[in-house]
Amino acid sequence: MYRRVFALALGIVALAQPALAQVPDPAMSTATSASGHILMSPGGGYESLADAGLTITVVINDSGGSPISGVAADRIRLDSSNPADLVECAADNIADGATDGTGTTTFSGILFGGGFKQGDLRVYVDGVAIPSVIDIEINSPDNDASLQVDIVDVVNFAADLALPTAFRSDLWRDDVTDIADISVFSSFFVDFCAP
Repeated sequence: MYRRVFALALGIVALAQPALAQVPDPAMSTATSASGHILMSPGGGYESLADAGLTITVVINDSGGSPISGVAADRIRLDSSNPADLVECAADNIADGATDGTGTTTFSGILFGGGFKQGDLRVYVDGVAIPSVIDIEINSPDNDASLQVDIVDVVNFAADLALPTAFRSDLWRDDVTDIADISVFSSFFVDFCAP
């Protein structure tokens, strides 16, 4: 009797091992990118991560450190370590594609959303953050992260113009809030997330 139960338990463990080996382990995975700054808007910024030299490379591994191929792009998302800082449009800011045979995928496209964040971005796999910190600063004319550039953003932007520098409204990225930022802001006024 005990031999049968023991044999059955061994069989279950043996069958579970391959399944567990293909479960993404964020702690064993990595995300890397150059440091920099990019503009995000609900309708899409004016440059992609690749154009800005900020492509994010992600490698998804299992708990044994082996790469996992075929992890779907929509399971891999880019977000802030504090999700209230940045708000993405519903189906955007996911990886470029599923992971390849080396467990690798990238983020290289245009970011869609609102808010602002000075570094500390994270890549999430199945809702769990990869520990690697991505040092990319993001700001948006949608500075209140409502997913539309509206009168509230105009009021916030106008208040920031009275300051020598305000990161959330330094859209031209020259460390000064001035007329160059007004030009960028005005080109995105009434921008919103596409349905």
